[in-house]
Amino acid sequence: MVRKYKRKTNRQQWGKNKMIEAVNAVLEGMQMKIAAQKFNIPKTTLMRWYEKAKCNDIETYDVKLGRFKTVFTAEQEYQLKQYIKYLQCSLCEPNSLELRQIAFQFAEMNNISHKFNRATRIAGQEWYTNFLKRNSDIEPMSSNSTYFSELNDARNIEKFFNILTNLQHYYNFSSNRIFNVNETCYITMPSLKSRIDNILKSELITIITCCNAAGTFIPPLMIFPTNIEDLEFFKKCPQGAKIVYHPAGSMQKEIFYPIWVYHLLDYVKPSRTDPILLLLNGHTMHVKNLEFIAKAQEFNIHMLSIPVNTIQKLHPLEFHFMENLKTYYSEEKRKWMQKNNSRFINLTNVSEIFGAAYTRAAVPSNAINGFQASGIYPLNQYTYANTVNTPQTTPLFMEILQDNESQPIINNNIVDTSISQNTNYRLFLTNPSDNNNIVTDNNEIIFNQWKKLKIH
Repeated sequence: MVRKYKRKTNRQQWGKNKMIEAVNAVLEGMQMKIAAQKFNIPKTTLMRWYEKAKCNDIETYDVKLGRFKTVFTAEQEYQLKQYIKYLQCSLCEPNSLELRQIAFQFAEMNNISHKFNRATRIAGQEWYTNFLKRNSDIEPMSSNSTYFSELNDARNIEKFFNILTNLQHYYNFSSNRIFNVNETCYITMPSLKSRIDNILKSELITIITCCNAAGTFIPPLMIFPTNIEDLEFFKKCPQGAKIVYHPAGSMQKEIFYPIWVYHLLDYVKPSRTDPILLLLNGHTMHVKNLEFIAKAQEFNIHMLSIPVNTIQKLHPLEFHFMENLKTYYSEEKRKWMQKNNSRFINLTNVSEIFGAAYTRAAVPSNAINGFQASGIYPLNQYTYANTVNTPQTTPLFMEILQDNESQPIINNNIVDTSISQNTNYRLFLTNPSDNNNIVTDNNEIIFNQWKKLKIH
């Protein structure tokens, strides 16, 4: 298809507004020939539109030239543009592929006839190119941006706090209406004899935690890597926790919305007169869903994503709650193994161990102190000013549940990757500048294999 087509015909030089003026003039008594000359419109064309006007409202007719037409009308494209700008203002900028997926969702939601690829569920490249030409103010995020790009970029921090300040000034959120959500991943190993190389065959459990600045915790959502419901999964799990099942054991778009969102709405109950602010953890692929965006606007949920390279400094849950949760989890795990004669920990045991650790960590002081330390509530953007240039470590954390050893040694905020001879299996992701990113019991570096496993 020609992308830079140059028009060669002189037909249809008039616009729709000029045609409406000419038709109205004829309806008011002006002769057809005089109206055609005055508005520079062919007489036969004016007569055809005049006949349409006597039967229907001509403002509903589209002006077409040729057999090609756009997928969306100008009004529909404007609405789609507003959805995209909503994501950009929430610091959830979609990249080119995500924008094309959103366009497909928009066409499907509104029952618009289209020729997009239904197998891949994305809009075509030609549509995307022309859409950007028509809307030059839309700048999608580069698809090649990585987690470690633009570390310590103070402009991202300034932009985040500017948006947060404007939202707080306009809506005046109280402490119990500002929420932060986080994902934590745990991996179980079937036995101590399992090789660390087989980590991709392990069982991944994802736990979604959420709390507000007043110290109130929403019961967690636990994602188990199975399609079969087991009542053992509910054994001594945190009170009110919701358990869902997916073969991957990780967060999916269909789990985030509608399952987790409705779980949140059951406890928070936002409304037009009582909005909430939802702070995301920087990984926003799940929120780039038009159904969720429409629901968020309906219930007055305002989103804001923490810049991905500053999660360790701006994520309220990372300050006190997650640190304590990891510590308590290791303690409860050791207690459980001592009590059960070193039985292996599997999917049916995780809820009991995590439930005990979560009950100890989910106290109001951890949430309140986390929001205060991040400068989000009470609002204080200068809390981060003295730490912008400090070395960053990745917030990802993974622990092998069969490890009986003590906590990792942390020096200068970087996890020590040295492994003692007594350690059976221990795996940590360290600073990206460290050459020994991931080390096993025999000092095998398997960083490339780790990257295949997406953990947020």
